[in-house]
Amino acid sequence: MESNGIFVLVEPAYVMPVWFEKGILGLQKSAAKKRLPLHLISPEELSDCRGKTKSAIVVSSRSDWTLGVLSRLRDCGIKPILIGTVPEEFGETISAVIFNQNAFMETIVCYLYQCGRRKPALVGINSNSSNDNTKYHTFLSVTESLKMEAGKEDVFLIDDDIIGAIELFCENSQKYDCAICPNDYIAVCLLEAVRRHKIKVPESLYVVGMGNMLVSMCSTPALTTFQHNYFEVGVQAVNLWDLLEHNPNLDAINILLHGELVCRGSTAYQNPPPYESFHSSTAREHPELSIGKVNRTIRGLENCLLQCDQLDFGIIREILLGSSLEDTAEALFISQGTLRYRLKKMYQAAGVSSRQELERILKRYVTNHQAFDELLNAPAP
Repeated sequence: MESNGIFVLVEPAYVMPVWFEKGILGLQKSAAKKRLPLHLISPEELSDCRGKTKSAIVVSSRSDWTLGVLSRLRDCGIKPILIGTVPEEFGETISAVIFNQNAFMETIVCYLYQCGRRKPALVGINSNSSNDNTKYHTFLSVTESLKMEAGKEDVFLIDDDIIGAIELFCENSQKYDCAICPNDYIAVCLLEAVRRHKIKVPESLYVVGMGNMLVSMCSTPALTTFQHNYFEVGVQAVNLWDLLEHNPNLDAINILLHGELVCRGSTAYQNPPPYESFHSSTAREHPELSIGKVNRTIRGLENCLLQCDQLDFGIIREILLGSSLEDTAEALFISQGTLRYRLKKMYQAAGVSSRQELERILKRYVTNHQAFDELLNAPAP
């Protein structure tokens, strides 16, 4: 192991979250621009880093894993820089690059208020997630300030999976005129569920997510969401590492990133002016629960879409049309061998093992064909 560069510890995950991948890409690009080697290491390798760096970057979401890494870093005299978890939870001065979750939720609630919505629900909150707890408390604080009809009973918590929370909401949907989800994965699942329950969006119900994932563009209707720049998180983490490395008198710094509301069909494309912000309470984090089968499916689909080029999008379009392998290869002017190779890569990215599984997921969640055609016809980067 080299004696300089940036050391990064990444929490192991059954399915690598999209924001992990984008954040790490930001780390890699920014480190390369500064000509700094980037070392992805395990917690067990930290003892080898003693004396080689003043700080290390920790990419994580679970508090229990993060606490273990922080203990090892402390033993090695290395300052942590957190990505993904709220530093205040750990009871000490810790550097971090985080999104302003309070501001995100405030903006969404105030946006819905200006759209004339007065009966919001918060659907899919994981009580063991730090960021979800922040959103939960901000939701209650802002809805109370605006005198909206919302309380703790209007927060639908998840257990090991999100199905229970979503189905319970659908059974009680007549009480609400809008629903906020803590991320796009849950929001896309909610849109699919309300469609099955014949609940009209946006006529009867507005739905808003967070994350601006590709899959949110392909839902029916297209999802209104809050856009997070995960790549920028990685870039700023490298800047923060550089600052701490060359300024030994600095103890810790927190960088707070903002986002942008993207208004789409799930809120009838309403785009009112910004509303005055509130000061909401923050919350402590806890270890995250299992993301569950359905959530893993949506994450796998997003991962697949992110890795697709224009030819892959063409293959997906043919799958959605029900075309055979032979017809798909002929329509796209490729050999069946090339097609099978491309499909195999898609299966791996989506976490499925067959064309039938991929087709079932695509037909369930990629229902906005016009939005998908925009991806298909977009110029190659």
